[in-house]
Amino acid sequence: MSPDQLTEVLGWMRAAGLSELSYADGNARLQMTLPAEGAEAGPAAAARTPEAAVAAPEIALKSHTLGRFQAADPEAVLAVGDGVTAGQLLGFVECDGICEAVTAPQAGHLTQALPAAGAIVGWGDVIARLSGADDEN
Repeated sequence: MSPDQLTEVLGWMRAAGLSELSYADGNARLQMTLPAEGAEAGPAAAARTPEAAVAAPEIALKSHTLGRFQAADPEAVLAVGDGVTAGQLLGFVECDGICEAVTAPQAGHLTQALPAAGAIVGWGDVIARLSGADDEN
């Protein structure tokens, strides 16, 4: 699936009120999880993060594969200082048609810019840094 197709599936999940989706076909497997129902999403919710959480240690969001990075929304690329919510889709690392979702493990603010669209990232490379988190991903 392409990043655009994964983003479309996430939209369908939100519209249907689904928080989890699993699909398997032969050796192919896809599992997607959205934040719990009732949890606020979007920049406005992240902006209301308590100051204590913002001051918490930052974590590094690392790639778990080799591939090219694609932002979740090429029209609205996140920048340093932007707020994110737990589970928010930040982008994808694509390799040979397989896309690995890059999501925020919890609410916070980006302290390192995401890679440029199409940038090659390796396994273990830091894709972004997030403040307001208590442990490393």
